[in-house]
Amino acid sequence: MNWVKFITRRLAALAATLLLLSVLIFFIMEVVPGDVAQMILGRNVTESSLAVLRQQLGLDRPAPVRYWEWLTGFLTGDLGVSISLHAPIGSILMRRTGHSLVLGFTAAIIGLPLAVILGFVAALHRPRWLDALLSRGTVVISSLPEFLIAMLLVLLFSQVAGWFPATAAVRSGSPLDDPRVLVLPVTTLVLTMTAYVLRVTRASVKKTLDAEFVVAAEMKQLPLATILWRHVAPNALLPTITLVAGHVGWLIGGLIVVEAVFAYPGLGLLILTAAKNRDVPLLEATVLLAASFRIIANLGADILYRVVDPRVRLS
Repeated sequence: MNWVKFITRRLAALAATLLLLSVLIFFIMEVVPGDVAQMILGRNVTESSLAVLRQQLGLDRPAPVRYWEWLTGFLTGDLGVSISLHAPIGSILMRRTGHSLVLGFTAAIIGLPLAVILGFVAALHRPRWLDALLSRGTVVISSLPEFLIAMLLVLLFSQVAGWFPATAAVRSGSPLDDPRVLVLPVTTLVLTMTAYVLRVTRASVKKTLDAEFVVAAEMKQLPLATILWRHVAPNALLPTITLVAGHVGWLIGGLIVVEAVFAYPGLGLLILTAAKNRDVPLLEATVLLAASFRIIANLGADILYRVVDPRVRLS
């Protein structure tokens, strides 16, 4: 199968997945207890006022009709207006996506190379004490949930040391206006990411070092750098690529826990806000955007697999 057919099939699968996901989100929100109009107007409101607001929001129409109107608008580029934030969804997504990209990209460019390099160092057992330290340290970090890591960082570096703010919320709404607010969220993501990627890289490198073709290269007395670059890395990094793709999708599309803990104005916090307020149009658009990032990241991993190892067949 050539590249065009492979990518076309994956994009078609992406479209089908997003369509199914949109249906599930819409109808799950329909059966969840709660009333959007009641949330907006409050408890002490008359039934007539609720009926008027439901009519204004289009909530008095059948669910399939409302879903079809949303879907046709979405496909034509009309994302609508957020019920809870009272602003165009397109502009909200652009701003929040930019914030999440800043957080995720910063964590990725620091954490991923660091994890791969330390994984190779630990696998080579040079020095052994560092391998033991990294192995035990990653086990401890991997066993801790993200929110606990975040709270420990806040306790140590914000409450005790007073070096960094405990929250990423700034008056201007943009964390770039005060880069210090990025330090603790980025550190949380880097620690979580590095722990998983380092362990996978270390195990894969150790397995590859015992392979016959690597032993043959060592018997030829090739330099260690040549063995690692030409023989070990292309084979050992294949499992790491899959894990990295999953983390990239998670970094860009999720971040819910980290953004919630630090009140970071990104996509993750936006998903929580939309779900809490039963803002279905905003929730649909945000979740579909997050899912698109994750699926595209997996597609990129498959392509990179093929580039790193031409023996991998496209399917």
